[in-house]
Amino acid sequence: MSSIIELSDIDDYNEKDLIKMRENNSDSENELESEETLAFFTSQLRVPKVIYTTVPIEYPDTSSEGVATVYNVTGWKNHTDAFSDIQYSTNGSGGTTNIQECPFFGGIPVKKNQRKCQGIKFCQFTDPELVNQEHCSVDFDSEIFQHYTQQNNNNTKEAKTYTLFLAAKDTPCNFKKDNIPCNGGPHIGRITNYQTNIVSYFIGCNKYKQGDKWHRYIKIKQDEVDISLLQSLFTGSASVQDTVKCSMILSKSCKRKKC
Repeated sequence: MSSIIELSDIDDYNEKDLIKMRENNSDSENELESEETLAFFTSQLRVPKVIYTTVPIEYPDTSSEGVATVYNVTGWKNHTDAFSDIQYSTNGSGGTTNIQECPFFGGIPVKKNQRKCQGIKFCQFTDPELVNQEHCSVDFDSEIFQHYTQQNNNNTKEAKTYTLFLAAKDTPCNFKKDNIPCNGGPHIGRITNYQTNIVSYFIGCNKYKQGDKWHRYIKIKQDEVDISLLQSLFTGSASVQDTVKCSMILSKSCKRKKC
């Protein structure tokens, strides 16, 4: 049997007050949802995002607020693969700190190893838009990586020839006489091995004299460079295309010095 409801126990509201109450309640719920949950690894080191994985990740996510990637290394032959497989240039200066109690891992002791990014090396003819791009995660289908792929595809034999020519023109000769730098210009030289009949080419200095040392010498990779086009560029019978861009971007630790 239902009880009798005394209307005097029910508060009356007008419609405007009801709408305002609903809006305030909705704002409070949104504030609760937007409150960030942080994972604490030390009292100072905290991140809003934690990723769990059982395999090495070549390009783990990053952000200015911090991202933690937790590896389950059970069954791994070498747990250091978690670090060695990372393709970022992270072998810069830094150091290791012992943390006696890590809140995230239930108070166990851990080591904090911090390294700074070394940066990159890139060709002076690399598209500035490509070099100055910023990203926090690697998506090979994204616009930035499609751009990089397109630049690599454009590195044809012709494009590499133009790039080599421009680089040679902008590279001074290292030779000095009486402490006066050589002002010689670049030109193509040819070396013939008469025993094997193999001909090789290089870019040298037009002021080289027999016995001189340290003049300009740039070896030409014939499988990557069009010798005829390069010769035409040096003689002025061919013009340089303004659209030529290089796409060489390398880790700072890479020993490669030429495109």
